[in-house]
Amino acid sequence: VLEIRNWAADMVDRDDPLLIEQIQARLLPRRGIFANPDEIIVTLGAQNALYMLATLLMAKGSKVAMEDPGYPDARSIFRLAGADIAPVPVDSSGIVTSAIPTDAGFVFVTPSHHCPTMVPLTAERRNDLLMRASRDNQIIIEDGYDSQLFDDAPQQALKSLDRTGRVVYVGSMSKTLAPGLRIGYIVASADLIAELRALRRFMLRHPPANNQRAIALFLSLGHHDALVRRLSNAFEERRKRLVDAISDHLPEWLPTDAAGGTSLWLEGPHGTDSSSIAEVAATRSVIIEPGGRFFEHTNKPSPFMRLGISSIALQHIEPGIRELAMATGRRSAAA
Repeated sequence: VLEIRNWAADMVDRDDPLLIEQIQARLLPRRGIFANPDEIIVTLGAQNALYMLATLLMAKGSKVAMEDPGYPDARSIFRLAGADIAPVPVDSSGIVTSAIPTDAGFVFVTPSHHCPTMVPLTAERRNDLLMRASRDNQIIIEDGYDSQLFDDAPQQALKSLDRTGRVVYVGSMSKTLAPGLRIGYIVASADLIAELRALRRFMLRHPPANNQRAIALFLSLGHHDALVRRLSNAFEERRKRLVDAISDHLPEWLPTDAAGGTSLWLEGPHGTDSSSIAEVAATRSVIIEPGGRFFEHTNKPSPFMRLGISSIALQHIEPGIRELAMATGRRSAAA
């Protein structure tokens, strides 16, 4: 009854103090981030966090440097705020920092696991990115995409290296708990959080209090830590099975070398059209993401595709890749 009274009340612009405490004490230190309660705000997932930041900080003509390929929904959110997108290439070390325009006011990055290739941003690139942001007076928006799901110890967040307050960190629990809960958070300066809190009040007042309290209790009892360990082990096993199956049935397709995450990025032979392959694969009950949607310019066939592993049973991976090989027109080794 006491809990019902707690979450049934209108919190106006406040967050559940227990959830803020758990984010502060359990989630952020894993990424090397140490923040005060007034430097954290709860959001309706990472997309809502990005929308709030774009609404508050960006205007028509703002230039946002983004990884290319990159997170398509972030690109759309920033454009909705009137921003111009400056695509920046990505290689095996992450975003090519030397290619970031000096006149960009914002830089959006997914440094822990780049979306969609899953490669982490190297230490050298991280330091260079922070140096350039300070020199060019840029705000870095760091999306901790898949940041908790590493094969080994999780990488420290870019925010943990920030000494000038230029990095705004966006986190979410969708990948480890449930996307339907829609709970994320932003870590930034107290002044920026206060402005975001005022904006959020007029948008939705606050995320559902019952969801906040349920997640807070789940975190406080240590269940989330145990869940992350189980998921990391399960995803590592699935990824290895997936890579082996690709080697057997699609040897000409090259996966990126990623240390964790919930998907795998593949590059096919020159001239491959992953959109056409996706259509054929769907008729064989295999769902893939064509790579073209992740690029700024998608007016030509893309040889890239993304394969998710978060919702597939281990025993279905090899048969699925065998069907995918047939969809590409290639007769697999086992056929």
